[in-house]
Amino acid sequence: MLFSSVIVILIASYYDIFEQIVAFFVTHENMQFDVLFTLIIYLACIFGLLTYQKSKQLRKEVQRRIMLETELQQALMSEERANRAKSIFLATMSHELRTPLNSIIGFADMMLHGEGNIAKQNKYLNYISTSGKHLLSLINNILDISKIESGKMELNYETFDVYDTILEVNQLISSLAYKEGINVEILNDNRLYTIFADKLKFKQILFNLVSNAIKFTPKGGSINISTHVTDTLLQCSITDTGVGISEENKHKIFQPFTQLEESINHPYKGTGLGLSLVKQLVELHQGRIWFESELGKGTSFTFELPLQPIPNIDE
Repeated sequence: MLFSSVIVILIASYYDIFEQIVAFFVTHENMQFDVLFTLIIYLACIFGLLTYQKSKQLRKEVQRRIMLETELQQALMSEERANRAKSIFLATMSHELRTPLNSIIGFADMMLHGEGNIAKQNKYLNYISTSGKHLLSLINNILDISKIESGKMELNYETFDVYDTILEVNQLISSLAYKEGINVEILNDNRLYTIFADKLKFKQILFNLVSNAIKFTPKGGSINISTHVTDTLLQCSITDTGVGISEENKHKIFQPFTQLEESINHPYKGTGLGLSLVKQLVELHQGRIWFESELGKGTSFTFELPLQPIPNIDE
């Protein structure tokens, strides 16, 4: 009230209201003092309310402008991140696509010119085949991520044997593991038989994780593929004795186009799409994935999938 009265006095002095009040008193000299005092209090309340409303509007306007400025800054930062991600993508893909293509073209030209004996030409064919498969893998990963982000990736559910599928993946990576002197051991939960999921995507998840483990495991190391089942969930862990993941890299492990400097023995650095794709495929199955790692001692990735698809309540 005191604050309102002070404001009233200031405003009144500016607009010569005091003179008007004095004139009012002279005109109404018989009016009782308590009535006049009540009138003054009433006027003070009105002016105080008007002042409060005006200050409230000013505060709202200031907050609105602050929010607009914050949104503008966030939009600029998002645009900068998008431009940076695009630049990283173009630079990475330019290198990753050229490497196997140059290998394919180079060795094919050598064979066309008849260089080398049969043994060398067979070696050249092996290089061409390896580079071609690597190139196909890069393109497939890019297409899969594009499908997932556009919402066009569809899962083809079927019932399949988990242990047999793990053995199929083990056969695919056995030559690479053998070449690097890495022992791969499978520890299967005997209670686990089948799962209803997309078999090809399950193999892709497992293959990417095991291949990644081989990539970061030194010669003579080991990799364990273990499964565990509950009433409704399958847990699958891929544990290696590799170089591990540093603390500064842990937060970005599932980000696309992330290449960790700990890679030691893989002929290709890769695009950094593998783990990002794995995470998205797991989540597409309504599952989750996490990892534990200690630098210099190894890493363990674990993904969890429902044994049966979880019904979508929105449908």
